[in-house]
Amino acid sequence: MLRRCCVVTVLLIVSGPGCNPPPAPPNVPRNPMAVAVSRDQIDVSWVDGSNDETSFEVERRLPGGTFELVGTVAANVVTFSDTGLDFETALSISWPPQLGS
Repeated sequence: MLRRCCVVTVLLIVSGPGCNPPPAPPNVPRNPMAVAVSRDQIDVSWVDGSNDETSFEVERRLPGGTFELVGTVAANVVTFSDTGLDFETALSISWPPQLGS
C-alpha cells in the first residue's frame, strides 16, 4: 500500500499596529562585472535591478571565509572600488540591496 505524506510549514509574521506585512525585499542586481584595475584594486559594477533600495552593502569573502562588509554605496549607485587587496588572491564579492527601516 502506497502512503502519501504532506508536510505544510506555516510562517506567521506579526508586525506593529494594523499588522501590516513587512515590505518585500528589493530585486537583486544583475549583470555583475569585475575589472582588476591594479595589483590591489578591483572595480565592480552591476545593473540595478530595483527602484526601491536605499543602499547596497558590498561584502567580500576570501576562500574558506565568511562574507564581511567592506563598504556601502547609496541607492542607484552601480559601482564600487574594492582596494587594499593582496595580489593574486581569489575572492567573492556580494552586494545585496538594502531597504530602509
